[in-house]
Amino acid sequence: MKTNVILIILAAAFLICSTGCEQPSLTKQEIIDIANKTATAQGLNLDEYKLYYDEGNLQSKGKLANVQGSGPGFSKMFRTVKSRDSQAVLYKRKGTRGPKGTHTFFINRKTGKVIAVFKER
Repeated sequence: MKTNVILIILAAAFLICSTGCEQPSLTKQEIIDIANKTATAQGLNLDEYKLYYDEGNLQSKGKLANVQGSGPGFSKMFRTVKSRDSQAVLYKRKGTRGPKGTHTFFINRKTGKVIAVFKER
């Protein structure tokens, strides 16, 4: 009897976790902090850019249709960028001085890993 109760509890715990034990997503601010750190490491002066947190990746997904590349690494990265686990943070240059362009950083919402960086000129 005691063994049956333990098995039922373990089965229930497995069932609950298999349907709803996802790793929690990072907060919006945590994702922005990761993107800022990565952008700075790549040489962007954040004072020269306006930051856009692309909720639902609506702006970024439309631009992904124009991205070209090849190879297994590119295909895997591209699928990951298009998944619901990615979050786009865009940096658009302010003003009219200097080169124009947008830098888009795709961050994994759960791990904080930078998936990809796209530079649009």
